[in-house]
Amino acid sequence: AQQAAAPRGREEAAARRQPRASLILLRHGYSAWNEENRFTGWADPPLTSRGREEARLAGSLLREAGVRRVERVFCSLHERAIKTAWLLLDEMEMQWVPLSYTWRLNERHYGALTGRNKRSCSEEFGLAQVQRWRRSVSEAPPPLEAEAAAALLDGRYEGVPAPASESLLQCADRLRPFVRGELAEAMRRAVDECGVVAAEEGRAVEVPSFVISSSENVPRTPRECTRQLSERTLGPPRVVSGAARSRARPRGACRRGDAAHRRAARHPARLLARRGPAAHPVGAGKGAAAGWLVHGRPGPAPPPPKNQPLGGG
Repeated sequence: AQQAAAPRGREEAAARRQPRASLILLRHGYSAWNEENRFTGWADPPLTSRGREEARLAGSLLREAGVRRVERVFCSLHERAIKTAWLLLDEMEMQWVPLSYTWRLNERHYGALTGRNKRSCSEEFGLAQVQRWRRSVSEAPPPLEAEAAAALLDGRYEGVPAPASESLLQCADRLRPFVRGELAEAMRRAVDECGVVAAEEGRAVEVPSFVISSSENVPRTPRECTRQLSERTLGPPRVVSGAARSRARPRGACRRGDAAHRRAARHPARLLARRGPAAHPVGAGKGAAAGWLVHGRPGPAPPPPKNQPLGGG
């Protein structure tokens, strides 16, 4: 009896470690203003050819990581994030996946710094002050003048309480209703539906995945949001197995416990490969929603995967 109970106990433990849903955070590809080293915020520069390649590479990485089903992609209203999502889905051959758009996923508003070169701002205001505007939780850049702020807005922002400048805390505050509302409801509904289908057909539960295509401010959202998403929406915490983590981590990504990972502990947006876009499970042991970051961050252009041509240049 004890011998029979042991395998059953192992199976139950493995089931408890299995995530009930995956949330994939996708940072948009390299844009024209990234290339010019300018503050972007709510401006809408297009992707460069490098950014389009990064988006396709992100799709191939997710495919190689075993992502076979995506329920929905949520995008900001920025062209760079929307086209990144299009190219990702095209590379994954999932063009039919529905997309939803919300201003709450927009990049944080850089106010009067919008469009200005970062180096020249450091020379004018001092590097320490610019770093406080960029990294301080509560200090917002100087507000944009009303006429310039209105020039950034078009029909997509009708009825939106557009800010003139934002701190990271204010950015998190306007993101929170989306996380607690639309995202949480969609993930809860998908988890329930997958459970019903698995029970009716007598097969293993398929883990639904969701993608957020936005800017790097989303991974910097306070852990409170993601913790509530896991514990209140998807049930008690689950731990993703080490095998799942190793399959999702491509060569060059940060490893839990190494120096890069320790430095990134205060900045979740840095929990990713140090060269080019990568998929990396973030906080997977913190709750039921396993997370990947896919990030095309500025730096040397990444090489294409072996035997994997890049399209959409």
